[in-house]
Formats: sequence, structure tokens, C-alpha cells
Amino acid sequence: MKKSSKVMLLTAAVVGVVGIGMSIGGVAMGATIAGLNLSKYGFDGIVKQTAKYISLDDKDDWEQDWDEITQLEPVETDNDKEIFETAPISDLKLSLSGDELKFRSYDGDKLRIEVSGSKKDKIRIGTEDDSLILETTGRTRDREITVSYPKNVRFKETSIEVAAGTVTMCDEFRTDDLDVSVAAGEFTNTGKIRAASDTTIAVGTGNVELSELDINNLEVDCGIGNVDLGILGKEADYNYQISCSAGNVDIGDSSYSGVGHNKNITNPNAKGNMNLDCGVGNITVDFEK
Repeated sequence: MKKSSKVMLLTAAVVGVVGIGMSIGGVAMGATIAGLNLSKYGFDGIVKQTAKYISLDDKDDWEQDWDEITQLEPVETDNDKEIFETAPISDLKLSLSGDELKFRSYDGDKLRIEVSGSKKDKIRIGTEDDSLILETTGRTRDREITVSYPKNVRFKETSIEVAAGTVTMCDEFRTDDLDVSVAAGEFTNTGKIRAASDTTIAVGTGNVELSELDINNLEVDCGIGNVDLGILGKEADYNYQISCSAGNVDIGDSSYSGVGHNKNITNPNAKGNMNLDCGVGNITVDFEK
């Protein structure tokens, strides 16, 4: 099947599922089509990421312009593993087609990327200006990537796009801005995440479950997937802009759902803002001390 045909089928499937769910919910609740606004949930970007996984197969269809990027060569190689190293860098830009990615801190002074498993030729790693660029293509379930960074390092901008893979932040991770986009994969953590400025999370049919989040401003766009967040602090620390199409948003002990549900909440002395948009999925925000 041609790539364009697969992309169209994927788009139809996603939009169809969303449409059916919203139609059923709307009829049950007496809503009209005027109460629905699909465009605000960012499905185009999510569909594009998922298409990268299901349609690329083993083609070298790279999104980055690798003629403009300085590619890294492995410093160590054996039959099942390649290791890349570079000096600490300001920004991380990672795009995964279908891989297992782990972030770990360590006592070294370099940024270290270890790649193991099959189809290592379908991964490219390089630097551009002060950014580390990592991109994978093709479909594989047994390729593992570990990004190890020096303890106490803080990145400026961190962007992670996942078409259909898993990402785990195993240790404490610091960045100014965090941008996570998960099409049909999974993003979790076992270590604290500190984002000093803005955090953006977009989910298609995937799953994001994060705890110990030390953040200021948060934007979540959830299509038909699930976002479950544990925030360090109190509910009153934030102002809220909540939008539900046919999904559900839970904040602390409060729940917001229903077709075309919109609500703004302002708290005195709030330190940050949360913009939570939910299609037909679920967004849960709890607070941890």
C-alpha cells in the first residue's frame, strides 16, 4: 500500500472514532453539532506522527534535513550496541517512530546515547547549533535507546515526539521548556521532572502518566487517549482554562465533562496557568506535596 493511502486510512480511522464518540455523546446529552469544535484538539499533528510509524516501514524517510546537521559517529561499537557522545548541549530534539527510549542521569560530563537492538541503521544522531537531534524511522519493537546526561544538568528546550514507542524518564530531569507529543505510544517517569517555564503535552490515542511534576505553566491537548499527571503543589497554585468536547477532565476532587463543556477558574496568587483541552479522552490532574 502506498504511503499516502495509509495516511488517509489512518486519518479516516482517527476522525471516525472521534466522530462516533462525539455523536453518541451529543445525542445522549441533547447537544447539537454547533457545540463541538474538533479543530482545537490538534489532531493533524497527532495523525502525522502516527502515520510516521505505520506507513514508513523500512524506508529512509527522514523528517529532519540531515544535510544541515552534523551527524555523530559512534565512539564504541559491537555486534549489538553503538554508543555516541557529545559535550553537554542546550536543547534536545528527539523524534521516535517506534522505539524504547530511556533517560538516565549519571556521574559523567558528556551527553551519552546508547543504541542497542535491531535496525540501528534506522537511527540518526547529530548536533545543530546547540541542539542534539535524534530521529528514528521504521518499525521495530526491540530497538532500545538510552540517553544519559550529567547529574544536575538543566536543558533549555526539550522536545520529544513519539509515534508509537515508549519513553521513560528514570531519574530527575531538569529543563526550562518541555514539549511532549505522543501519537500512539506511552510516556512515563520514575524520577522528578522540573520544567521551569512551559510544559506542553499532546496525546492522540496514546498514554501519558507522569508524577512528581514541578512545573509552572501547562498546556494539555488530549484526543482519544489518556493523560494522568501528578503535580507538586496545590490546586490553588494555578489558574485553569478547561475545555471538553466529549471527554473528561478531573482536577483534584473536581470533575468536568460533557459535550461542549468550557470553564475558566481563577485563583488569587496563582503561580501558573493550566490550559486543558480534552476531545473524547481523559485528563486527570492530581496534586502531590
